[in-house]
Amino acid sequence: MIAIFTGMRRSEICQLNKSDVVVENGIKCIRVGDGENGQLIKSDSSRRLIPIHSELIRLGFQKFVEETAPGPLFPELKPSKVGDGFHVRWRWFDRAVAREVNQNPGKSFYSIRYSFAEKLTKAGVPSPVRFALLGRQNFVDASLTSSQAFPLIDVLHDVVEKIAYDGVSLEKVMVYLP
Repeated sequence: MIAIFTGMRRSEICQLNKSDVVVENGIKCIRVGDGENGQLIKSDSSRRLIPIHSELIRLGFQKFVEETAPGPLFPELKPSKVGDGFHVRWRWFDRAVAREVNQNPGKSFYSIRYSFAEKLTKAGVPSPVRFALLGRQNFVDASLTSSQAFPLIDVLHDVVEKIAYDGVSLEKVMVYLP
């Protein structure tokens, strides 16, 4: 569910810590970065704050975080030796959740990220804002990804709230989660 409403990479989600869920300018966010517990990111542009979509909160993400002990949010997800280190544990997602969200049995987890990016494009979100949310290297203004200079978190929050999955029963998707 996190990927559906944030566009985060699989490895970024698997490495989340409780301390990565923060409040910035009064907005609940996920902080993506390299830090505690051996977290790694793809590139410097991957460091970012992503506002948490109200639908994620409605589905219980905030409650889940509050009830989780300090440390990794998903301690059961251990790195493997394949790809980004979490490949094997995500096969269930590729078989079930991606099919439901993308309504195409040939889709995989990565298609969720691209679907998120496509929804941003169709909503008319300017490239720099899309790149800031997705942590893409094309995003050149590094000052906008710094939490010290982030008055734009309000803008990012408004953009994230535009994301909707009409015709998809999110409760049905939740059934697939381990």
